[in-house]
Amino acid sequence: MTPISPGTLLAGRFRLEDLLEETGGARFWRATDMTLMRDVAVHVIDAADPRSPALLSAARSSATLTGPHLLRVLDAAVEDDVAYVVAEWGNGVSLDKMLLEGPLPPRQAAWMVREAADAIADAHQHGIAHGRLIPENVMVNENGSVKLIGFVVDSVLHGRHESKLSDHESDVRNLAALLYAGLVGKWPGTPGTTLAEAPRDHGRVLRARQVRAGIPTSLDRICDSVLNGAVAGYPIESAHEIKAALADFLGESGDGMPLGKHASTSVSEATQQISLPVHDPEATQASMPTYVDDEATQVHRLQPSTKTPYVGMGGGKAPSAWGPDARGEPDIVEVEEWPGEPPGTSWLRLAGLVAAVLALLFVVVFAFNLGRGGGGDPQGDETPRPGTGTPVTQALTLADVDDFDPFGDPAEEYPENVGLAHDDNPATAWTTSTYFDGPDLQIKPGVGLLVDLGSEQTFSDVELTLEGSQTKVQLLVASADAGAPSGIDGLENVAEGEASGAALTLSPDEEVTTRYLVIWLTSLPKVSDGYRGGVAEIVVRS
Repeated sequence: MTPISPGTLLAGRFRLEDLLEETGGARFWRATDMTLMRDVAVHVIDAADPRSPALLSAARSSATLTGPHLLRVLDAAVEDDVAYVVAEWGNGVSLDKMLLEGPLPPRQAAWMVREAADAIADAHQHGIAHGRLIPENVMVNENGSVKLIGFVVDSVLHGRHESKLSDHESDVRNLAALLYAGLVGKWPGTPGTTLAEAPRDHGRVLRARQVRAGIPTSLDRICDSVLNGAVAGYPIESAHEIKAALADFLGESGDGMPLGKHASTSVSEATQQISLPVHDPEATQASMPTYVDDEATQVHRLQPSTKTPYVGMGGGKAPSAWGPDARGEPDIVEVEEWPGEPPGTSWLRLAGLVAAVLALLFVVVFAFNLGRGGGGDPQGDETPRPGTGTPVTQALTLADVDDFDPFGDPAEEYPENVGLAHDDNPATAWTTSTYFDGPDLQIKPGVGLLVDLGSEQTFSDVELTLEGSQTKVQLLVASADAGAPSGIDGLENVAEGEASGAALTLSPDEEVTTRYLVIWLTSLPKVSDGYRGGVAEIVVRS
């Protein structure tokens, strides 16, 4: 490659400052635009490099696009036996860096990919594909906006992956892969990222909900539809359809409006900016994208300029708050312990004292009647309720409890956790998925648990210990001679109620005889990223 060094001026305007990385004959520099006195990114290869014509063509293609999520190309040319592309500099953090700290909240992941899909959909309308849409190339900048790095150019420098997919099809698949990665921290898309590969079963990518609990059903369905083939009744085949599906989940109109400031700078050279990804998780500066070269793999670093090195192009920081809720209502925080005496404590204490006195009185009366040998059940098996003659209820043994989600796809709702709903420990609970629509479910009539009493038995009420506040529950039962239900058709709603706290008792108007009953949640409590219900304990009383 023609010798160039710090201080070299390209196009009489862009002064090279720091060589951040050189790999396989391609150099990535931080430079200064001497006209506007700002940092720019410069990618340089030898003019004789076979990639040179494609690099300049990619730069010209990307410069025809505009949009808030694209970094603009400022210049591209051949000069002094080198081919170079100049792009605006970007400060922020790429998705692969974010995921080093764990998966993103579902709404944040959905918002990031919705913004990316907005840019990709527009590019595809103009016949242009990104070509290498991996986590390293999706960045949240310092203002909280999503930027796509390396548009068109990155795939030229890296070499396109071997795949039966076109670049446009690859973009669509990788949008779903970005959502999957944001939700579970694994990568199911085209090769090139440092993220661990998503688990597979017989060639199919495991559904996001199978990898990590708490994934909203609608987001799981988007990933599965694109990555594993169309889901029945839910085909997604384009970036626009992914954008629309995520906008529905986020409750948006679908028109992109990223948060943060978008600097508007008029530059005559081009209309779009491109930058390149960071691959070293420990890097503190921007780096050239890595590709394989049998003869040149060693990285050479030159002495940096006296100018303060920048962290950026995917290796920097995002603002503390970004995404769809950065300017919205604050998340609801469930306080486990009240720091002082809550309102109404005195009244509750008085009520508790009265209850204790009544309980003591009941014990005295019961002992007196028992001593007399009368007033109770002639057989001595049941004890009457004071003043009613109705037997005191007893807890029935639950033979089995299963998740019940006949309207889900797949038709399951965390079956591995149902034991927590009847383990005699109110501190543990089976929970539903997190739903965006709420509190009343819109995507399905409800979701819940199927209780098997083991045989036909008569019960009088069901006591529930729930998680969160404001849960609506119906008690559905199968007819006495029916088998285990697979849907709600044919089930009878014998009681329903709404709990403003943890405790809820569902009491039918009369005793019911059945083997199977369903705890059916139709309205869920608010949580930080949507709506989610939980059942900590189920007690069925005779």
